[in-house]
Amino acid sequence: QPAWWSLTILAVAIGAAFLLQERHLSLASVIVLVGMAAAILYHVHIAGVSVAPYFLAVVISLAGLLLPRRGVALCALSFSAALWAIGVFDLGYPALAGELLAPMMILCLVGFVSTLATRNLYTALAWAWDRAMAAQAHLEQLRDRQGELSRTLKSLDEAYSRLESLNYELAHARV
Repeated sequence: QPAWWSLTILAVAIGAAFLLQERHLSLASVIVLVGMAAAILYHVHIAGVSVAPYFLAVVISLAGLLLPRRGVALCALSFSAALWAIGVFDLGYPALAGELLAPMMILCLVGFVSTLATRNLYTALAWAWDRAMAAQAHLEQLRDRQGELSRTLKSLDEAYSRLESLNYELAHARV
């Protein structure tokens, strides 16, 4: 029965994120990540340190896509600390046990690599955003100039009409 709690934690986190996604997308992302981590850490708590801690690397990789660099670093350090605390205080491992240090080092490494990998993505997104804003500004300038041209064309048409009527009146006056 305790294994079901992991799934319950995950389901509650996903449900809460689903409800919040329209209004608070960043908060929904954090809730999913924390829920996934909590479910994995709970599983470590009840089943011991085996393969489960390595699933936290997936959570950190997702954090790299959803959170800024500080958030990824915070996730990696927090999850490593939580894993260490569960291993030392709950499962009775020595503080420097390889069973704890190996997954902790992998989590920190995944966090570091994730920030490096997404750095180019964020740079490209920032560049695309800047280009989109520049295109929007150019579009507004183009619309303003098009309006000016329309007004100039209208006043030229009016001037041409007045000139035609003056030429017509001049022709009539000569006759």
